[in-house]
Amino acid sequence: MKIITRLCLMTLMAIATIATPSFAQQKASLAGKVLSAETKHAVAYALVHFPETGLQAITNSEGDFQIKTLATGEHKIQISFLGFENLEKTITLKEGENSLS
Repeated sequence: MKIITRLCLMTLMAIATIATPSFAQQKASLAGKVLSAETKHAVAYALVHFPETGLQAITNSEGDFQIKTLATGEHKIQISFLGFENLEKTITLKEGENSLS
C-alpha cells in the first residue's frame, strides 16, 4: 500500500526582472525546490505547472526548478508527481525578489 504524501514547496524563490519598455508587462522568473512534506527529501522530476499561462517545468534530480518569462502579479501554481497528493497554491510575484515559505 502506497502512502500518499503531500507535496510542499519548502523553498520557493522568485526573481523579477524589469521589462525594458515602460508599456510592456513586467516579467519575472521563478526558481524553487520541491520537497516531500513527510520526509523533507527532494522530489525529482515533479511537474510544476502554471495553468493560466501554460508554462511548466520539471524538477531536476535535486528537486530544483526554474520558470522564466512569468508576468508579475498573482498566479496559480500546481505541483504534481505520481504517488503524491497534488498541491495547488496561489502566489504573487512582485518586481524584485520574491519568496514563499
